[in-house]
Amino acid sequence: MPAGYRRLTLRAGEQRRVTVRVEPRTLSSWDPKAHDWVLGTGPRDLWIGVSSRDLRLRTSARVGG
Repeated sequence: MPAGYRRLTLRAGEQRRVTVRVEPRTLSSWDPKAHDWVLGTGPRDLWIGVSSRDLRLRTSARVGG
């Protein structure tokens, strides 16, 4: 599920640090016992690409504690 994106153009060999903000609700799921959204924790896959059909890089990040 897409959580965020940032459009930029890089020349060959150019590097840039990019921040993409993701709302906590995007990483949450509904907990029927708590009757509330609960942030999922643990590893999440991150995909980077030219478009949603051309994903060239995969990495991961940890959410929460």
